[in-house]
Amino acid sequence: MARRLKKAAPETSEMLDELVSSMARIKTQSDALKEERQETSSALLNGLKDAGKSKHRVPWTEDHDAVASIRERDNSKIDPERLKKAIGAKQFDKLTSPQLDMAKVEAAVQLGELDPNIVAQCTDESVTEYVDVRFNKAQKRKGE
Repeated sequence: MARRLKKAAPETSEMLDELVSSMARIKTQSDALKEERQETSSALLNGLKDAGKSKHRVPWTEDHDAVASIRERDNSKIDPERLKKAIGAKQFDKLTSPQLDMAKVEAAVQLGELDPNIVAQCTDESVTEYVDVRFNKAQKRKGE
């Protein structure tokens, strides 16, 4: 739940303007670096493969080298529905565990089938505050 904040003093507003501008600049640089990293990584992977190498090392600092190695990450995902059809529901149920369905909990509370106080007692709440910087079209400024 969002909290209402009181209006900031002009000097605070100027400080916030600077901080938001700084975050926007950093986010733009970060996004550009992520894109550059992905492009460089793809080119390096292709270069290593073309050279028939799985690893390449270059001097980086006086004490360290930079080493690029081809790695593989297993992104395999089992399709639960296909597996259930293939092995049968009885065996499938032995391999799975039920999870709490929040939509069903909320519906049961709204229908009066579940006491909201019990749900509250069984709920650990935590809120994390963070700043999200987005880029929106500039609005007209005073004097323009």
